[in-house]
Amino acid sequence: LSDWSSDVCSSDLQTVSQDFRLFFQRGYNEIEMENMLKGRAVHTTVKKDGDLISFWTKLDLSKTNSSGNHPERREYDNKSTFNLAKELSKLFPGANLTQDDKESMIRNLKQGNQVPTRILIKGVREQVLIEADPHDGKMKVFNSKGEPILVKEEKTRMEIVDDKKQKEKLPDAVKEMMSMGEKGAK
Repeated sequence: LSDWSSDVCSSDLQTVSQDFRLFFQRGYNEIEMENMLKGRAVHTTVKKDGDLISFWTKLDLSKTNSSGNHPERREYDNKSTFNLAKELSKLFPGANLTQDDKESMIRNLKQGNQVPTRILIKGVREQVLIEADPHDGKMKVFNSKGEPILVKEEKTRMEIVDDKKQKEKLPDAVKEMMSMGEKGAK
């Protein structure tokens, strides 16, 4: 077995397909392949000649090669300035996350998942999704409608809000988005 074929239906009802290669007899899991077909980056670590090599992979969905696959863009950890833990700290300065929360968030982001969280933006509590974008060297933040939020760290302070302490009712769309994120976390 040298590759694994996968496809996903995009938001505009177009099928996006890819043959994923196995490297060193390890491939991507179903969640990672689906996330890559949705244009998200996935983190991988492989062992080559006794050394661990870590990198982020993202498909260039705007192009296809002669075999119909999308080219892979890789961002190697040893050549990149992107550091997921530091980017999360920049995004949520002073956040009171437990070590388990941080590890879970990082694990999900490395799989290419969008991670739901509640944050304060200019004093207003909002449900958002965050995802890693190592190729652009930043985190992406989306509102409950899936629209990107531009984050200017020096002008906007964001804090994680504990949902258990949140008394107000959440809109159904937000509850659905949060449950989708929890499914990817398991």
